[in-house]
Amino acid sequence: MKHLLILVTYKLKSGMRDAFLKTMSESGILEEVLKEDGIVRYHYYLDESNPDIILLVEEWLTAEHQKKHLETPHMTRFQPIKAEYILETIVEKAEI
Repeated sequence: MKHLLILVTYKLKSGMRDAFLKTMSESGILEEVLKEDGIVRYHYYLDESNPDIILLVEEWLTAEHQKKHLETPHMTRFQPIKAEYILETIVEKAEI
């Protein structure tokens, strides 16, 4: 069975990377995501040449697992964090 791979590029408001990462760490959202059924990996990667870019790599067993993820309370809690720190989100999906 193929997994769902999602690459999420966050373009942050200028100079907000450290504050965003700290807020995410303190929120407990990442720990909750990693406990979800169907999650394989969920990792942030920093762009060394542009401090206002973060890449999130998500891998899910199925698209249904990822769909349920988007409906969780912790993802609802993520929305105001996203609004505070992120200017643009680019999402790319592939089966692997």
